Amino acid sequence: MGVGTLTFYSPEYDSYAALGHGISDEDSKELIEVGEGEIYDAKVIAVTKGRNDYPGELKGFLNETLQYGDIDVNSKNGIYGSYSGDFNFSTREKIEVASKNEVQLGKAQILCTIDESQEVKAYDIDIVKTSTSYFSATQGMIIKVRDEELIQKTGGIIQGMSGSPIIQNGKLVGAVTHVIVC
Repeated sequence: MGVGTLTFYSPEYDSYAALGHGISDEDSKELIEVGEGEIYDAKVIAVTKGRNDYPGELKGFLNETLQYGDIDVNSKNGIYGSYSGDFNFSTREKIEVASKNEVQLGKAQILCTIDESQEVKAYDIDIVKTSTSYFSATQGMIIKVRDEELIQKTGGIIQGMSGSPIIQNGKLVGAVTHVIVC
């Protein structure tokens, strides 16, 4: 088990998407077939900052008494399922999902929780490359973190931030999926 991020919740369908990539077997790297699975509340308890030879990670505490939903699908684009938790999403702003051709190079933000405050904050990034190929279902963009607070605390994108929504011009344009270690 690991910590990941809920990308979006659809109140219309009581469904969610998370991670932005599938859950794979550690050894074979093949997607794990989901027979059953659940998502739970998790709290960030520590951050291991990324560096040139290590991707860093969010360390979390999984609260198995607060089940928020079931995992119905594990695909290369993330996990999807039905939401049954009691989190009050009405306090969150609803946003539209952008079409692929609306994604532009330039300024954007990621939303994530990176410390014990459990606060979801927006951090500035740049979208530096996009792929408009409809054959490329994953890794459709490359982003660069430019937010000094996020760089100071994490070194950039770290493990556990997978699924963090990418927002541009007030619309959801994607999700963080992978860490590139330079």
